[in-house]
Amino acid sequence: MDNQNKNLILATALSFLVVLGWFMLFPPQEPPIQAPPDELVENQTNLDIAAAPPRGEEANNAMVGTQEHKKVTETRIPIDTSRLVGSISLLGGRIDDLSLRQYNETIDEGSGIVRLLSPSGTAN
Repeated sequence: MDNQNKNLILATALSFLVVLGWFMLFPPQEPPIQAPPDELVENQTNLDIAAAPPRGEEANNAMVGTQEHKKVTETRIPIDTSRLVGSISLLGGRIDDLSLRQYNETIDEGSGIVRLLSPSGTAN
């Protein structure tokens, strides 16, 4: 049994040396670093300036405007099952709009269904 353990350790060490030697002789090529186009840099600068958070009632108006803007520019896949309703944002593949159909917020008849997730940029 002791001889087999020595052989196993020796085989592992030799395999490690072979892999290490391979990487020393044939190193993987690093991908070239590309500078972003000037258009993206300009757009990012404009977004940074416009990203200052609004306050008070302006914040509520901005959130509503943001949500309307997202509906226009962001493509979403609807989720419509017997228990769930919502959508998946194709921008990042996020499930950020989800509600439970079978559960109400309160026991009143007129209350809305329970909302688990709200899209980013909305008030809640």
